[in-house]
Amino acid sequence: MIIYDPKIAILLIAFNRSNIKQVFDRIKVVKPRRLYIAVDESTNDTQCKICKETTSIVSHIDWECQVFKLYQEKNQGYDKHCFHSISWFFEQEPEGIILEDDCVPSLSFFGYCTTLLKKFRNDERIGHISGSNYQFGKNRGDGTYYYSNLTHVSGWAGWRRVWQEHCLNENKYDLFNQLDYLSNLPSHAPFQYRWNRLFNIVNHSNEHFWEVKYAYTNLINNRLSIIPNKNLITKIAYYDKMPHAIKNHPFTNIKNEEIDHIVHPSFICPDIEADLYSQTKEYNTSFEELYMPKEYFYLKEHFVTAIRNNHIHPKIPQIIHQIYEDLAGPPPSLVEISQSWKELNPDWEYRFWNKNDIETFLKTYYPEFIPAYNAFPHNVQRWDAIRYLILYKFGGLYVDMDYECTENITPILCNTECAMGLEPEAHAFRIHVPYIVGNAFMATVPEHPYFKELIDTVFCTEKNSNMYSDLCELILNTTGPCMTTQVYKNSNYQKRVTLIPAELIAPLTYTDIKTIINNETTKNVESKIEKSFAIHYFFGSWLN
Repeated sequence: MIIYDPKIAILLIAFNRSNIKQVFDRIKVVKPRRLYIAVDESTNDTQCKICKETTSIVSHIDWECQVFKLYQEKNQGYDKHCFHSISWFFEQEPEGIILEDDCVPSLSFFGYCTTLLKKFRNDERIGHISGSNYQFGKNRGDGTYYYSNLTHVSGWAGWRRVWQEHCLNENKYDLFNQLDYLSNLPSHAPFQYRWNRLFNIVNHSNEHFWEVKYAYTNLINNRLSIIPNKNLITKIAYYDKMPHAIKNHPFTNIKNEEIDHIVHPSFICPDIEADLYSQTKEYNTSFEELYMPKEYFYLKEHFVTAIRNNHIHPKIPQIIHQIYEDLAGPPPSLVEISQSWKELNPDWEYRFWNKNDIETFLKTYYPEFIPAYNAFPHNVQRWDAIRYLILYKFGGLYVDMDYECTENITPILCNTECAMGLEPEAHAFRIHVPYIVGNAFMATVPEHPYFKELIDTVFCTEKNSNMYSDLCELILNTTGPCMTTQVYKNSNYQKRVTLIPAELIAPLTYTDIKTIINNETTKNVESKIEKSFAIHYFFGSWLN
């Protein structure tokens, strides 16, 4: 086994997850002389217990070791806690090893890291040392490791010289995008649409999406990563810091292995085939799909032409439902937006629901749900819940009041019995999930079984409000989009549900909407609107 140099410090980042002992037990074997422990504050009683167990590991350090502790006073969440913890670590150390509490290393991982940290300490060609391998048995090159344009961060090592650029970097993504660099980079060209969206997101965020910003910093400085030819890290569960963990992620629970020596590759150049392979695995994409154009303007024209030429009529009842419980009615701005649905869809019936209408509806069709409906502690939970019942009974299209129609909606609702609008990918990345099945744009035939699953979850599932750190998280997970997403993921009727891309019905991110409000609309925003059938403004009035 490769010998670890205990003079190289280790940072352990903890999120109150129960598997930290597995990681600490490996650290205990190699006995670093300096150990940094950063713990995020808990969000509920269960995590509080784990938090105490996490902080107590200091008492199990029975070797000569300086221990540095960073305990957050308030819950930071994954992104902020990681960003601040790594920054804190590199303020003290010029180089080191970083592990999260769900990344279980092999013992040779530590020696592998220290050997390469020393070898490339002053080599600006190298920016990152990964412990993870996602080649699933495929050996790359003639060394113990190969070079890559990707930065896998499930157990890694790095240098202050790189991280401080990550923190200070002004991004300048707009200039980077104008250079069209990714289209000429073989490892990224097939995925440039995805990467450009990610980089555009981090361009507007200092503390979020640190992994993407770190990858971006290495990329624009033409630095390579080192990837071992054997996997040295077992990632126990991807995204398990979220309320609903993604247990079937392709990079979860890959067995870690040991290596007994290091052979350096003959050439310092990225392995393009390896980079393409790992990305196809991560994004669940075939090589053929990589080169399919993602032009939503073409898709919009395709829908409209198909309807016009084939005289197709939707299976879904042509009824548009909108809800505003206050008997005084919605404010003028929302009334103006709602008019777009009537004007652009004259062949659809429009039904507006206020508090009296909702009470009559419940008494007539669902009296058994009235106690549960009234028991919701927050109005927004009732506004969410009633929309599922209305659509299950009558069918049709439900849209939030802050939704504007930009084209006749019929084309995208043909040839489907149930359709759910996806939220922008930027919103999903913000909470570290691959997608969000929204509840602001939903269409269905009456009595669709997926909506029965939604109703059962909302009205018949016991809810523990102590599980959630704030009102927003509570709403999203009990009656809102995180709930609809989880029900879809577990649904027996996925094949009978059409997920409509956000580019067609919710193309604008929070950032885009701010530019519109500030009268700073860009060509990019105008292009997004042109390709869409509807726009969701995400006013978030329910948060008030």
